Parts: sequence; structure tokens; C-alpha cells
Amino acid sequence: MTHLVGSSANITCKRERDAKHSECRIIALTANAHPSNAQACPAAGMNDFITKPFRKSDLLALIRHDITRRKVNRRLQRPQQDLSG
Repeated sequence: MTHLVGSSANITCKRERDAKHSECRIIALTANAHPSNAQACPAAGMNDFITKPFRKSDLLALIRHDITRRKVNRRLQRPQQDLSG
């Protein structure tokens, strides 16, 4: 989707993600390091963001953090087993 930018690409991705791939995550790559992006990206339906320039290690850490967060959320959503005996 290199022909789309910003929110247009996100709207397209979100529509396709909701229809086919609910597990697909969207991480915004932006040159705007302004703190308002911390609220604007999630408000637009993106899962996270990273600012340019970025290091490969920063992106990988962000992805690892997201994977860990999703695993924890899945565990919390499972029905609790009765351990009383």
C-alpha cells in the first residue's frame, strides 16, 4: 500500500483487518515525534507507532512488547478453571 499515506492507509488496512484478519496489527511509522501522536495513532485505529529515524532494535522491541501484551490478554480472557477441588 505504498500509494496510500497515513490515515487513508490505516482505514484500508482496518477495513481489511476487520473482515479477514482480526489479529493483524498496525504500527504507524511517522516522522512526527510530537507527543500528540501518542493519542492520535490509537484514536485512528492503529495499535502503536514508532517515529523516524528508528533503530531496528526499537522496532523489534515494540513488536515483542505487542506480542507479549496479546498473549497476556488472551490468558485473561480464558474462562477460569475451578481449582477448589
